[in-house]
Amino acid sequence: MLISLVALFTRLEAREEQAYTSMINTCADAMFRYGIRFVPDENFVRNCIQDVFVDLWDSREKLKEVALKPYLFKALRRRVLLQQLAADDASCVEKNYAFTMEPDFQATPAQKELLYLRLYEGLDPDQITTIMDLNRENT
Repeated sequence: MLISLVALFTRLEAREEQAYTSMINTCADAMFRYGIRFVPDENFVRNCIQDVFVDLWDSREKLKEVALKPYLFKALRRRVLLQQLAADDASCVEKNYAFTMEPDFQATPAQKELLYLRLYEGLDPDQITTIMDLNRENT
């Protein structure tokens, strides 16, 4: 049975461990498909996803009501990009990252990422701008 992400968030706010497990089971595969497009290293992406879920659990008392999937995607995106450059300037990574899609076509990594989030993950433009830290005019 598929549980809505809103219901999971509410249960997570109430500190239910079963909700945390359900959230991982519901969201981890989509997060992996998204993360692997930044870096073709499966173990690296899985570690970043695990870090995102650990951070979420650790900060569960401070959570505010948000759309869970965009929140997790943004956290994963940030984690992957920052860990790729551990010692370098993070703003440089934001501008010069890679994002792969099949079939490959002429577009910038940001354009490919935007299309992926819209077409494959079904996110709306507002959620995409939140994940990618864009201005609404750019989408």
